[in-house]
Amino acid sequence: MNWQLGSSARLVAPELQSNAISFATDNTVRAILTALCDDEDVRTKAYKFLGMLEPEAIVAAKNNGVARKRKATLIWSICVQCERPFNEEAKQEKTCHYHNGELELDEESSIWADHDVGTHGDPDCDHYRKECPEGFFWSCCEKNNLEPGCKLGYHQSDPAKNKRHKDDDTEPEGGEDEEEGDTEEDDEDADD
Repeated sequence: MNWQLGSSARLVAPELQSNAISFATDNTVRAILTALCDDEDVRTKAYKFLGMLEPEAIVAAKNNGVARKRKATLIWSICVQCERPFNEEAKQEKTCHYHNGELELDEESSIWADHDVGTHGDPDCDHYRKECPEGFFWSCCEKNNLEPGCKLGYHQSDPAKNKRHKDDDTEPEGGEDEEEGDTEEDDEDADD
C-alpha cells in the first residue's frame, strides 16, 4: 500500500497528536517507530530509551530473539522534560531536573576559537547544539549545555504540560517547581 499523510493530520494540535498516539495499538506504534528509525538520530534515541525502559529487549536482540523470562510489567513513560524514564503509577517525587530556558550560543567558549563561519557555517544552529554542546549555555541559569537541569519538578509524560525550554511561571499539577538548591530534598536528587 502507498500511504500518504492526509492534510487534516497536519492541522491537528500537537497535544491531540500525542493523545491519539496513546490510543494506538502496540502493533501500530511499533510500525511507526520502525519507520521513524530510518533516521539515525531517532534510531539512536529510541535505542537509548529502550535500554533504559526494557534492557531485556536489547539482550534478546543480541541473543537472536532468546530472552529471559519477563518480570511483571510496570507502566513506564519517558519524561518530556528530562528524557528519563519514570513509573507513572508510583508516587511522584520531585526528581525531574530540566532547564526551562533556551540554549544560547556561548561566543566566548574556546570551542569556537578556530571556527570559521565562512567555512563551517553559523554555529548557532541545531547541528552544532548537538555536535558541540559545550559551546552553548542555558538562558535560564547560564549553565553550560552539558550541566544537569537547573529546575527541579515532577516528571511529565504529557507534551502539552512540558515546561522544558519555556520561560514561564505556570505551575504544574501538584505544586510549583523549584530552583535547584532551594531545599534539602533538591540536594539529594542532584546526583540522579
